[in-house]
Amino acid sequence: MAYELKKFSNLNVVTNSIDIIRIIKDFPGITAYLVGGIVTEGYDLTGKLALDGISQFYTDYAFLSCSGITADKGIMGNDPYRQAIQQAMIKNSDTPIVLCDTSKAGKKTLLSVASLDDVAYVVMETSPDSPELVRTLGKKLITASDSSPATYPLQAPPVSAT
Repeated sequence: MAYELKKFSNLNVVTNSIDIIRIIKDFPGITAYLVGGIVTEGYDLTGKLALDGISQFYTDYAFLSCSGITADKGIMGNDPYRQAIQQAMIKNSDTPIVLCDTSKAGKKTLLSVASLDDVAYVVMETSPDSPELVRTLGKKLITASDSSPATYPLQAPPVSAT
């Protein structure tokens, strides 16, 4: 997704991901903010410094990943440090968007990140094989086959990503 940001201008990006910063640092029209913290094997920054940093920003959109998603438990994760950062991103964003591949649909993991009511959209490559999840998400579910501009929520405001 970070490569897609090149299409936008006058954009602020807040992230705890070194990999995202490496991708977008030279894109014209983008101001990138990298929060501090403990560096993980995946080049994300976590811990209290990252949480405190992310909590200082308020964004129109937030993009986050998940380890699992179910109709009853919502957005799931495995890492308590990442969980807290994602919860802060959701709280401080007007439009939280979860990017999730369908292999995670129906998967319950260690931690609850958010209920489905707390997010604006869930983006998947295809519709998941879970009628209950599809029904619960309703219009919040966006798939790669949804090419209509009405289903694409981005209008290039400030975003945060993890």
